[in-house]
Amino acid sequence: MNELNTTGYRPRVAVLGSRQQSCLHPKVQKLPTAACNQACRSLTSKRACKWHNNVEQFVKANPDMNENIMDIEELGKMAASRIVCPYYLSREMAGSAELVFLPYNYLVDAKTRTGLGITFENSILIFDEAHNVESVCSDAASFDLTAVVLAGAIEEAGMAAEIALGQAEGANRNVADEYGTMRKSEYNLIGSRLENDCCTSTQQNRNILSFFLVFLLIITS
Repeated sequence: MNELNTTGYRPRVAVLGSRQQSCLHPKVQKLPTAACNQACRSLTSKRACKWHNNVEQFVKANPDMNENIMDIEELGKMAASRIVCPYYLSREMAGSAELVFLPYNYLVDAKTRTGLGITFENSILIFDEAHNVESVCSDAASFDLTAVVLAGAIEEAGMAAEIALGQAEGANRNVADEYGTMRKSEYNLIGSRLENDCCTSTQQNRNILSFFLVFLLIITS
């Protein structure tokens, strides 16, 4: 950003940072990253953050704000003096910017790109310190799975399996009691259908368990 200031080139510029890095709320900014993000979303959805509430009006009054070249610290100081949220202000500025500065992980994480409205189409990507890209991509596609989390997932899956098997056995007993007096040929027909149904039910239970395990891994990562 400083090097850009030394040139005669004056594009519309935006610099994107994290909520925790940009937040001006005295309580939210002290929270860990995940808690900070959640608290921010909660407050903004309820329009309970005065800094966020002022962004829309500020942007309307200053549509050319991104013509000023500011780094993340300068943007934060300016936003604090105007009582506007630098995080959401920078996102508004990026919408019409010709040059956007942002961390690697914002580019490699598809969910983050979508949330910020970042696209590669008709864009030129310039990586500073590009030798770090490989490690950033690896970190973005990885998560830590502790022994405690894995043990808890196995225990929960076992409980779910017991419940599913108990339900399947109960269904078998009910059908047998209901049709026990029927002729052998009819009973065999029903038994055949029940076997097929149980196979389908077992496969469905396996699918549910698989989904359950994946869900546990995601929410605990």
